[in-house]
Amino acid sequence: MLVITQSIPLASNINGQGSYWANYFTSSGGTQSDYVTAVNELLILQNCSVNALDLYFVMDASGSVGSSNFQLMKNFVYNIANSFNVGSDSVRVGVMSFASSNSYHFHLNTYTAKSSVLTAINNLPYSGGGTNTAGALDGMRTIGFSTSNGARPSSQGVPRVGIVITDGRSNSYSATIAAANNVHNAGIIVFAIGIAGANQNELNAIASQLSYVSFLSSFSLTLLNSLQYTISQESCVASPDVNLGETISDNIGSGETKYLNYPLPNNNQGITIILNVTNGSATLYASTVVSTPNEAFYDVQITTDRYEDVYIDPANLTNPSSADTVYIAIEGTSSNGASNQVQVSATQGDTSTDSVAIEKFTKTNFSKNFGATITV
Repeated sequence: MLVITQSIPLASNINGQGSYWANYFTSSGGTQSDYVTAVNELLILQNCSVNALDLYFVMDASGSVGSSNFQLMKNFVYNIANSFNVGSDSVRVGVMSFASSNSYHFHLNTYTAKSSVLTAINNLPYSGGGTNTAGALDGMRTIGFSTSNGARPSSQGVPRVGIVITDGRSNSYSATIAAANNVHNAGIIVFAIGIAGANQNELNAIASQLSYVSFLSSFSLTLLNSLQYTISQESCVASPDVNLGETISDNIGSGETKYLNYPLPNNNQGITIILNVTNGSATLYASTVVSTPNEAFYDVQITTDRYEDVYIDPANLTNPSSADTVYIAIEGTSSNGASNQVQVSATQGDTSTDSVAIEKFTKTNFSKNFGATITV
């Protein structure tokens, strides 16, 4: 038996670990990309203990759908809702349907128990009629996500996610496009699911980004359920855009994660990220590359039970010209079960009390950057 011992250090980031695995461990021809994909999927699944989410379903109940296909939609919505921890302080769920006009079946603050939400979904009636998609989008924005109907205020940084399911071309293309733009400008994250005769251009306009568009060739619970994992996971890590200077205050349970996006100004001044923990403790991960930074992949990490800040200098990023967003993840870390009350904000330029800048990614400090940790 031939035994070869190699003294090769294991990288502290998943890209380096993927190369190590592909070169020295796998016997099935796996690649670095295979490793990274698998790890990221595991991390999303592991971290899908969402802090809070306002989730609203918009269901097409027009005449072209039919009652039997509407039942398939209901089963799909039921399965999505059932995958979340429903509650007034966690995931709130609302549902409306639309045809020639809108029907608001229940709001985000109507039910606080998952069992009540699931029962209400099972009892949704089918109406029939035209396809006023523009009116549905307007209704989701102004009524579905109104604070009076249970949407949490923007100061809490709770993602607002709408899932629109439709099977046909709307009554007015131009009105639908205008309504979709208003939804996006309101900060609502939208997934669009089109079935059979849905218009691809309308779906692209309704969704927040093209990767949030799904098109199914026919009504089929199997096809619909094939989207369940993707939509549930993407909704779980949905992150609202937050303006510089705006403070987000929230209570994050231990083991729960909150995601935020801050703009990185293009004036080369960078930004300072501020984490102020007034009760409990928390860890903040920041990245300009990964939209869901975590313990395996981040540029900067802060762990604290009080106040801490960190400056991110765009001149020292790997690709400063392409970096336009700082992705933030905050995880509650109190070990005694106490609530973790946090305040997160960002300011333009270096306003940090003790400057810490991200260094350039060179061969010698690559692992240092992906392991840079501030603990106070």
